[in-house]
Amino acid sequence: MTLVQAAPSALAAATRTPLPRTRAASKKAAKKPASSSTGRLLLALAAAALAAAAARTPAGARVAARGAALRDAGLAAGGPRMQEAYGFAAERVGAGWAAGARATALASVRTNAALAPLRARAEPALAAAAAAAAGVRERTAAALGAAVDAARARAAPAAAAACSSLVAPSAADALVHPDFAGARDAVAAALAGRSRDAAKAAAVLLSGPADDRALDAAADAVLAALPPSCAQCGLKLDPAALAGEGALQAALSAHLAACPAAVVVLPRLHALPPAAVPALLAALGEGGGFEAGGVRVPAGGALLVATAAGPLAVGGDDAAAGAAAKRSLVDALVAGGAPQVAADALRRRFDVAAPLRV
Repeated sequence: MTLVQAAPSALAAATRTPLPRTRAASKKAAKKPASSSTGRLLLALAAAALAAAAARTPAGARVAARGAALRDAGLAAGGPRMQEAYGFAAERVGAGWAAGARATALASVRTNAALAPLRARAEPALAAAAAAAAGVRERTAAALGAAVDAARARAAPAAAAACSSLVAPSAADALVHPDFAGARDAVAAALAGRSRDAAKAAAVLLSGPADDRALDAAADAVLAALPPSCAQCGLKLDPAALAGEGALQAALSAHLAACPAAVVVLPRLHALPPAAVPALLAALGEGGGFEAGGVRVPAGGALLVATAAGPLAVGGDDAAAGAAAKRSLVDALVAGGAPQVAADALRRRFDVAAPLRV
């Protein structure tokens, strides 16, 4: 049974017991054990106080209302003496609550006063710690960023250096006429870098019918055989855009500066403008390269795959087919206005010439 449930019986018992007639008698009675009438009345008051606290919830409100009704009924039945005793007890309880509130407030003030110096001393240290932590975060982020950038910078040349040797050798099967197995193997070796002279760019000539779309498709197939990591190192040139003075040199030097082992495809080489022939000779020669802005841009690590219109190859003679493709290229360049000497020199720059698969 709770105190609230015990309140009715406590009030009833209190009404059957004579109460003290004076304030002094009431104070004396308040000191008696709980078996006295005043003790039972204080028990009832405690029950009412608990009910008031319980009033903070809906269920507690109902309990508080019931306790208040019982209290009022008990006071009415007890008469003046009951009411006097109740008033005295309520005064004592109220005084106790007030004293407790004052003590709590005083303790709070004293606690805040004691903590104020500690806070004053701790705040600079906390601020300094927060600033130091922020500085550590910033320095760590900067260091990580610098490390990532440095790793990328170190990895880029290595990846670029390998690109001219990473064209899938199987691409030769799709590029070279099936009747010329020797030429196919030579093209596969050049694509994979197995026949690479470190001082000279590798050059492959694929000769086919005078069909611009077929010649462009073969050049695209070479770039498609590059791994995704080397996509940025592939460059396709258009002869029609190289007629300007220095146009080919500018395009090659810019690309080779970013990717020294680039894969360059040049479809329709037979239509190369005469002004571009010297730049192509410079790129494909021994120790080839360019001067760009006072800086040497080497071309020795690159791979050039060119397609050109040529005679229809028959018979399966690899050497004869290659020689015929080169002669056809020289004739086309000279007919387009290139000097004979320059055209012959370019013919010698190609390491492999093979008939194109059509």
